[in-house]
Amino acid sequence: MKKFITASALVLMSLSAGIAVVNNTSTATPVYAATTVFSQKDLAQIAAIKKTYSQLDQTVYPYDDLYAEPPRFDYPFSAGKIKPQYVDASVDWMNYFREIAGLTAVPATDYLNKKSQIAAASMAAAQVNPNLDQHGLNNASKPYYVPASTWSAAKDTTSSSNLYFHYGQDSPSDTISALIADNFNLNGSNDTGHRAWMLSSRLSAFGIGVAIGSNGWRFANQSIINPSDYTRTPTKNIVTYPGNGVFPIEELTQRATYNNPIPWSAYFASGESIPTTGLSVTIKNDTTGKVGSGAQVGNYNQGFFGGYDAVITFIPKNVTLTAGNQYTVTIKGLGSQYPNGYTYSFKLFNVTQGNTTGTTTSNKQVDTWTSGSGTIKYVSNYSIATWNQPGNGRKMVSKLKSGSTVKYVGRNYSAGTYWYKLSDGTWIDGTYLQTGSAAAAGAKTVNYAPGYGIAVWNSPYFNKRATGKTLKTGTRWKTFKTVTVNNHTWYNLGGNQWMDGSYLK
Repeated sequence: MKKFITASALVLMSLSAGIAVVNNTSTATPVYAATTVFSQKDLAQIAAIKKTYSQLDQTVYPYDDLYAEPPRFDYPFSAGKIKPQYVDASVDWMNYFREIAGLTAVPATDYLNKKSQIAAASMAAAQVNPNLDQHGLNNASKPYYVPASTWSAAKDTTSSSNLYFHYGQDSPSDTISALIADNFNLNGSNDTGHRAWMLSSRLSAFGIGVAIGSNGWRFANQSIINPSDYTRTPTKNIVTYPGNGVFPIEELTQRATYNNPIPWSAYFASGESIPTTGLSVTIKNDTTGKVGSGAQVGNYNQGFFGGYDAVITFIPKNVTLTAGNQYTVTIKGLGSQYPNGYTYSFKLFNVTQGNTTGTTTSNKQVDTWTSGSGTIKYVSNYSIATWNQPGNGRKMVSKLKSGSTVKYVGRNYSAGTYWYKLSDGTWIDGTYLQTGSAAAAGAKTVNYAPGYGIAVWNSPYFNKRATGKTLKTGTRWKTFKTVTVNNHTWYNLGGNQWMDGSYLK
């Protein structure tokens, strides 16, 4: 499989997008044509797709809002976790596209999500070059703080995943839609291998992971190749994009550009004898009678993308896309298995027309459900604010004095800190919340880079200062107490000496 890079990334990296050939592109007129007749079956299918679309999460995740637990790009390395809302939205968008292709829904599993997150975080830690093939991390160097076993696992995962690199804020809809559109392959080809895996009729499950590098690039890994899927019975023999029946015009036009139209495809689960040359495609607008064709027709079966025997991809040529019109696609030259070729039809409609779906804010909701009580730790006789939501854009609701006891019901990570949702529905910054304190008689070993040390602090709270003392990696120290602040455990080493538990084992 190949890496995928977005249009915006191409611009930011000052790469050439190529020269467009006007008659190799299709144009879109997203309005209904009065001459089209939709059957009751068509209307029912349109209603079902529109209902699915109206329920899709449209949240955009700026900054580090996509994390439930941020990664640590240092000793000891941690891949972090993305919000469950991000995962859920990715699943819903994935299955929306499978629905319009006539396929069954698939889940994202915890196992594949974890693998994907390790791979994504490893790429972000290494700040891999987005303009080079990063499958197997062959064009990347392991950061010194990433364990060899973790790097090896990331290499294995990236070699069997869809990769998507993007600069700036993103959303699950952007990641999934971009991979489905498949019109910005790094190598410039139109093979739609990413789409084929996502629309595989053998696919049983997938995983998603995303991490942000210090350079601002977002690295997404979609674990999509499951070895056991190769022997699964396909749920559908032929899968086309656009799908047979009715199809949203937006999914053929929204992500298309003048230089990069969205390729169409036809995948055959049983097509061993379909040749790689001599293929031709005609595209007829049954509503207007105009006939176009497919350009750059190819069978990319050498990659066995999606477990398909034949992966036929082409660019619509001299085709005007109009919502309400019906189109018939005929593929010829398919060999002895399909001596008469293959023909299918679809009608375009506007999935967004009359749809009231607005911007959603899943990133501002609880991402970790956990309940308990805590104590406000601030300056004596002063107060902290409570807020209507976590992170950026919040508005103050009231105040809580230092020393107050509060009950919380959940947690959210946003804008570089944890936020706790209180029982009254307001939010507070976890920087000022102690959620645990316990005796911890024992000993801990400093776990950091060889030859280096970790600072000792005078307090675990917001106004803490380094004492100037450091403890070297590998040394072992007695501990007496633990305090948890901002979802972070600190160990007391005696007196006013505290150490960050992240660096102890």
